[in-house]
Amino acid sequence: MTRYCYEQLAGLYEQKKDYAEALASHKNYVSFKDSVLNVETNAKIAELEIKYETEKKDLSIAENELKVRRRTNQLMGAGGVILILLLSALVIYRIQRFRHRGIRTEMDLKSRINQAEMEKTIAGEKLRISRELHDNRGSQLTLIISSLDNLAYAQKGGKNFEKLKYLSAFGSTALQELRSTIWAMRHDGAELSQLVLKLNELMRQVNMGLESLNMNVLNKVSKPILLSSTQILNLYRIVQESVQNAVKHTSASEILVTFSQTTGGFSLVIADNGQGFDQEKVYGGDGLLNIRQRCEEAEGDFQLLSSEIGTSITCTIGFK
Repeated sequence: MTRYCYEQLAGLYEQKKDYAEALASHKNYVSFKDSVLNVETNAKIAELEIKYETEKKDLSIAENELKVRRRTNQLMGAGGVILILLLSALVIYRIQRFRHRGIRTEMDLKSRINQAEMEKTIAGEKLRISRELHDNRGSQLTLIISSLDNLAYAQKGGKNFEKLKYLSAFGSTALQELRSTIWAMRHDGAELSQLVLKLNELMRQVNMGLESLNMNVLNKVSKPILLSSTQILNLYRIVQESVQNAVKHTSASEILVTFSQTTGGFSLVIADNGQGFDQEKVYGGDGLLNIRQRCEEAEGDFQLLSSEIGTSITCTIGFK
């Protein structure tokens, strides 16, 4: 409004030919006009600066957002690549594992086939040897025993009678041992109950032959247990030799053979009521050493206990 008034005054003074006042009014008009222009210009400049800073900030924000997006995309891409690599590695691992398992299964199968063939061959050879022992060596021993009995009968009362009777008894014992060995060789994979039946035969022979000794066999094992021919023979020999040791060295009157069930298998205990012995002095004897070795050959753990009230021999066999 001031600028407008000075502009109108300048025009009026010029019309009145008052040029001095007209010039002064015109100068004031120009001054106010420049002032207004400066204010508008500064306002425009400030507005532009504000827009510039705003757009600059928006650009910076956009650039940062772009960088974040790029990093996110890069991370997602890297994560995808890593995931693909992990999946590929897992697939390769599973394939390799499957191949190894297949190879291992194939090797196990071949091993079982070879083992079965070997066991079949061994079983056939055992059967052949047992048949050979029974048909040839058994018949030869029987012939020798019969001949010795005939000679002893012919020499009855003579000086060679006792020797012939001794040789006949020795031959009978050897024949009995041979039959026990043949029986064990023919019973590969037999149950424990069959060994108990065989030991009952031994018990009857001992009780009939020795009036001063009473032998008993007790089986407490309820479940069926399969034994190899090696285990059957060794366990039978352990009982046999333990009985012989008790008769010869301990003056025992009672022998109890017990089969007891354990967590992983069974235990064989041969206990007598003899006078016992010092384990440190006698433990290295051939008889006990043979019993220990036979127990270990039967895949068992050996234990010996002896005192004044008797001796007990234990062979514990576990199964995997």
